[in-house]
Amino acid sequence: MQFARLTLDSFKCFEDVSVEFDTGVTVIHGPNGAGKSSLLEACFFALYGSEALPDNKNLNHLIEKGETEAAVQLWFVHGDHQYRLERSLRYYPDSDRIAHEAELQTPTGTEEGVGQVDAAIEAILRMDADAFLNCAYVRQGDINKLITADPETRQNMIDELLQLGKLEEYRERMDNIRIGVDRVRRDRAAKLENVHSNVKQLKAKNLDDQHEEVEDQLKRIDEEVDDLNERIDDAEEHQQEAIQELEEQESLKEERDELKNKLSEERKTLEENKQKQDALQQQKDDHDEAIDRLKQEAEEHLANTDIDELDLEAIRQRSVIVEGELDELEEQRDAIEDKAEEFEQQAKEARETAVELEEEAENLDQQAEGKQSTADEKADQLDERREKLSDLDERMDTIEERFAESPATIDEIEAYKQDINSDLSEAREKHQEVKGDLSAAQDRVQHAEELLEEGRCPECGQSVEDAPDVSNLDDLRDRATKLQSNLQEIDETIEQLESDLKTARNLEQMAGEYEQLTDRKQDVSGLLEDLENTIESLREEAREYEEEAEEKREEANTQQEEAEEFDEQAEQKRDEYDNYADRVSEATAEQEALERAETALDKADRRADQREQVVDRLGDFETFSETNTEEIERLESEIAAVEEKLDPERIQHLEDQRDEAEQERSRLNDDKQDLVDERNDLQGRKGAIKRELEELNEKREREAELQTQVKQLETAVEQCETTEEMYRNLRHDLRVQNVRQLEEMLNEMFGLVYQNDTYARLELSDEYELTIYEKSGETLEPTDLSGGERALFNLSLRCAIYQLLSVGISGQAPLPPLILDEPTVHLDEQHVNEISTLVTRMRDLGVEQTIVVSHEEEIVDSADERLEVMQNATTNRSRVRADSLDLLA
Repeated sequence: MQFARLTLDSFKCFEDVSVEFDTGVTVIHGPNGAGKSSLLEACFFALYGSEALPDNKNLNHLIEKGETEAAVQLWFVHGDHQYRLERSLRYYPDSDRIAHEAELQTPTGTEEGVGQVDAAIEAILRMDADAFLNCAYVRQGDINKLITADPETRQNMIDELLQLGKLEEYRERMDNIRIGVDRVRRDRAAKLENVHSNVKQLKAKNLDDQHEEVEDQLKRIDEEVDDLNERIDDAEEHQQEAIQELEEQESLKEERDELKNKLSEERKTLEENKQKQDALQQQKDDHDEAIDRLKQEAEEHLANTDIDELDLEAIRQRSVIVEGELDELEEQRDAIEDKAEEFEQQAKEARETAVELEEEAENLDQQAEGKQSTADEKADQLDERREKLSDLDERMDTIEERFAESPATIDEIEAYKQDINSDLSEAREKHQEVKGDLSAAQDRVQHAEELLEEGRCPECGQSVEDAPDVSNLDDLRDRATKLQSNLQEIDETIEQLESDLKTARNLEQMAGEYEQLTDRKQDVSGLLEDLENTIESLREEAREYEEEAEEKREEANTQQEEAEEFDEQAEQKRDEYDNYADRVSEATAEQEALERAETALDKADRRADQREQVVDRLGDFETFSETNTEEIERLESEIAAVEEKLDPERIQHLEDQRDEAEQERSRLNDDKQDLVDERNDLQGRKGAIKRELEELNEKREREAELQTQVKQLETAVEQCETTEEMYRNLRHDLRVQNVRQLEEMLNEMFGLVYQNDTYARLELSDEYELTIYEKSGETLEPTDLSGGERALFNLSLRCAIYQLLSVGISGQAPLPPLILDEPTVHLDEQHVNEISTLVTRMRDLGVEQTIVVSHEEEIVDSADERLEVMQNATTNRSRVRADSLDLLA
């Protein structure tokens, strides 16, 4: 697996960044706090989402400050196929909630949703976030993680990476299966014992003999029940004969009672009809009295009119005439009132218009004043802008003077800085070369001097007296002196180049500032011209507002004079209105009197009609009374005929016969019920015996079935124990094999990066306990090493595990890039060189992609690709440059 490309949008300190990754060693460098580690965190988050976050962090800290959304996209190559992984975050301040979305595009389709994408990534890499940290990603501060872990934790971490944890998982799964199968076997054995006991108990009951005895008893009871049924039928027949005759007597009694009820109802109806006749007579008298009263009321109303007689038609004709006169008077009155209101409204509108005009004039004065005030403020701003333009010119002159004294112009500063960087890299390489030669020359001088002190020749090792030539020592000393002088000159050159580089960087910043000043000068000049035009426009608008305000005041005076004229005309119309209002009142009074008289006469006519209806109903009730009397006489005759047929003595005899038959039938039914209860008990016993016989057959079948299952389960338990032991032995054998290979690779790595004769070898036990053997034979724990040695030891262990994984699964699941975040923290120069050697060694072993975050020049210079992270001091936003070419400006 290889990272190909990373894009960030509002992720931590990166606003909009795109980074390309290539094979080989890529070093990310830049000042502290610029965001180097954040690039690695973005790759880790893209792969594993929230699982990649440290324990004390949440998704909020990934979103750039001041923003509510962030996105990360990672392109990577795996198995000759390209994948695109995208994760986005959205923060909702109102609910303090983070929405997390994920999408993975694969050669076969697209996975969407955080859960599905997380599962797909773990399947592709064959490791979760913890395994990724323990193998491929050495986070800043985690360099000693494997060393400080206890052996059991270290064993679990490495076993999980080497997939040995799967075998333990399978063994535990098989052990759980064995326990489950054995539990089922014990359960089946207990059930078999229980079923065997039940079969034995049922066989001891002799169920077949009991069943035959119950059948005989049931047959006897059925015969006795049949005899009782015949006797019960005879008793019921005698009882029914008596009941039938009693029902005939009862029917005569009911007929007599019904006739008596009808007779009572007819008498009641006759009484009610008499009461209704009296009420109708009273209604007739009330109508006569009301008719006289209404006619007298109509005469009283007509006293105030021109009508002398109670003539309804004459009243109606006069009412029509008065109504016409009233309508004409009201119409003339309303027309005068409308005209008066029209004059009043015109006067009101004229006054309101005058007030509005005065207010508009006042508003125009205020606007004119505001325009003048704004113009004065703009004039003050104009002076400030002119001063600012002068300041910009002075600063630009200063920068131009600085560049006039510098070795490069503003346009040449970038190329000048690159030349210094190139010369500085060559000088540093030359420094390392001369330093190595000097160290070798000094060692030879020291060795030669030691030989001379022992009396032997530095060249041949013979005694000085016998040596052919011992003058070569002076040449060695001269060479060492020259190399020392040369190294000092190179140091001075490097110091001068570093000073020049610092100057070039300052000039580069000034060039950028000059470009910004040029743009700002152009902007300020444009603003000056705009301000001058704005001031002139504001003053012209103020003059126009003042002229318009004067016109509004003259028009307001005109409207006030018109309002006074409309008031006089309205007063005249109000006088005319009062005259017509008096005439309308007189006509209205006559109209009301005519209407009341007409209403009274109408009521009198309706009363007369109602009186006639009452008279007709009185005649009807007289007819009803005669019919009621005849019906009463008929009912009394029928009642007497029915009473002659009733025989009280016969009724008593029939009731005694009925009761005796009922007692006999009840006694026989009781005897029958006793036999039925006994038969039911026997049938229940018969059913119970039958169920027990069925249960016996089922128990026998279940007994045979359980015997077979117990034998099969005993065999399955033995097979589970055998399989569990196989997994245990296989895990142990593979662990021993991997430990030996890992120990060999670890010794190779540690010997490569820590070239010191103090330690003889490293030992890794089968339980992953780490021991270091010194040359003297003494042992010590890795935690007893110095800080730099512990870092190298842990990194060697990480790289050895990575190498073992690469050898073990190459071509099946290519490992992710080896990622080292600030591995040189707290290391001296010698250890830094060894870290660089280790990275080179991993590349030689076939690690396709290594990404290192470091500020060490030796590691930066040895990289295949370099990414420089820089931060804008004003905005705190970071950007990335590759090989001095901006990937994002």
